[in-house]
Amino acid sequence: MVSKYADKKKVKKNAAYIYCFILQVRQSIVKEYDQVKEINQTLANFKKDTVHFGGPRRSHEEEPTRDPDVWPPPTPVERDNRYIFYNC
Repeated sequence: MVSKYADKKKVKKNAAYIYCFILQVRQSIVKEYDQVKEINQTLANFKKDTVHFGGPRRSHEEEPTRDPDVWPPPTPVERDNRYIFYNC
């Protein structure tokens, strides 16, 4: 028969392990929370950012003008069909 003292000792030891585990989980949660908080702050800064690259900012309704003379259609390429290999 196991003495009551041994049982109490096991309970205390198990409680210590559980307490350490809970502390590790809590530290992990706090670390992840800080990372999420930092990411959210970065995303919020992107939304607040007033720097616009590529010239003046246009409204979303404004359609850019397209001049067909600027980019003519591509010239056709002549293909040499003598070197086509067929699977037999």
